[in-house]
Amino acid sequence: MTTAEAIEARGYARGYARGFARSEARGRAEILVMQMTVLFGPLSEAVLGRIRSADIDQLCAWTPRVFTATSIEEMLA
Repeated sequence: MTTAEAIEARGYARGYARGFARSEARGRAEILVMQMTVLFGPLSEAVLGRIRSADIDQLCAWTPRVFTATSIEEMLA
């Protein structure tokens, strides 16, 4: 493998990993939106934006709160 091919392969792998992470975050966000809508009714655009722009770590922190939160504020605290 040439140096150029190795650089290209690394770039491809990084891009693939970033794309996969973004897709995973988007999927988790949409599931959280569905769960919160069932619990709290329609969500405001501000809440939707906050959820959809969250990173995977934040989404993972919020998700279990679906079982205990009594308000949107508590859910996203």
